Amino acid sequence: MYKKILLATDGSIHMKRAAAVIISFYKKWGSEIRIFHSIKHMAEKVSPPSHGWTVPYTSNAYFNVTTTTDGVKVQSEPDENIKILTDQEIEKIGEDILSGTKAFFDEIQVPAKTRLIIKEDPERYIERIVKKKKFDLVVVGITGMHSKIKQLFMGSVAEYVVANTQCDVLVIR
Repeated sequence: MYKKILLATDGSIHMKRAAAVIISFYKKWGSEIRIFHSIKHMAEKVSPPSHGWTVPYTSNAYFNVTTTTDGVKVQSEPDENIKILTDQEIEKIGEDILSGTKAFFDEIQVPAKTRLIIKEDPERYIERIVKKKKFDLVVVGITGMHSKIKQLFMGSVAEYVVANTQCDVLVIR
């Protein structure tokens, strides 16, 4: 039934469960599997010490932010305990996320191709590539590592993909 499957990965535990489902589809239908990760949405590109400098994270909580009388926030230098990640470090993290997900497929000899998306938000990439390459199914996590905290029930990427993609969408929790 599903001949072309697109998996959006963030390297989380959700993606391991998603991979298991996709592998069952591959075994049943011989599906073509494409895996991608987008680094575009990491606006501030900082990594707090609690993450061991390995996971990009965005939050004003890690910056010394003051509000002026007219409500404008002024951001000064980041806290000395915060490391500002370079574009190359962000790309390396993205590549590591992809290779970790691909390794899961390789381990049980299920072919999958990967792609790191640098200049396009994940939801926009999904919308565009589904139309261009005629994917039958998109698999996303309900909330990713980078999802906005205000999205209580479904992450912003998953919500957008469900509403705007012209193929079936499997949301993994």
